[in-house]
Amino acid sequence: CKAASTASGDDSLTGEADLDKAAAYWVGVNQDFGENEGGHMLYSIAEKAGARFGQDSIEAEVNTNILSLMNQIKTDIIETDSCKQADGYLQYRWIVNKIIAQMT
Repeated sequence: CKAASTASGDDSLTGEADLDKAAAYWVGVNQDFGENEGGHMLYSIAEKAGARFGQDSIEAEVNTNILSLMNQIKTDIIETDSCKQADGYLQYRWIVNKIIAQMT
């Protein structure tokens, strides 16, 4: 949750642009859903690891969890304007910590 400049020059407290960037850095380019041979970012690495450890039924569990948590940020925080509340960042941070836990 932070102010971000929008195309119209207004400040936005939604954090949506930051969430989009985080998702783009996780998934990367040339990545197809559940594909463990293509892609160049963390999603692809998780798919390859999932395949090696038998945790890759269509999409690696960690990728499903991380993308689900990112969607939770969108639906529970961004779409409800929680970032505009004084303690709105706490819920955002709590979900981000759950995402980080998936990476370890």
